Amino acid sequence: MSSIKKLFKYGFVTLICLTFFSPFSITAARDIKIKLNNKFLHLDQKPVIEKGTTLVPFRAILEELGASVEWNEKNRTITCRKKSIKVIMKIGSKEMLVNSKKVILDVEPKIINNRTLIPLRAVSQAFDTEVE
Repeated sequence: MSSIKKLFKYGFVTLICLTFFSPFSITAARDIKIKLNNKFLHLDQKPVIEKGTTLVPFRAILEELGASVEWNEKNRTITCRKKSIKVIMKIGSKEMLVNSKKVILDVEPKIINNRTLIPLRAVSQAFDTEVE
């Protein structure tokens, strides 16, 4: 086998391994179910796990938590309010504001399949909701 073919073969295998076994990859979470207030939520986009963080469609979760939700397409920001709590997130930014206080996220909100996904635990805890 020529050295170019060997390099391509081993490079391709390495790429596949990095894709499936990398801690930085995004994995579809087919078997993750979100239960809120003893009710399973039916989401139009499956949750994904990235770097150990579960990302979920923002509107379904936040509205179920009783928060009002605003999406600013121009700034690509999500603003959520519930009682005296105001949370602001920006697509691609690991910085979340909770009542103007900076919170650093493990994984930033992102758009996948035309749906905006947010880190479930961080946002739920911002609204004083317990996550298991």
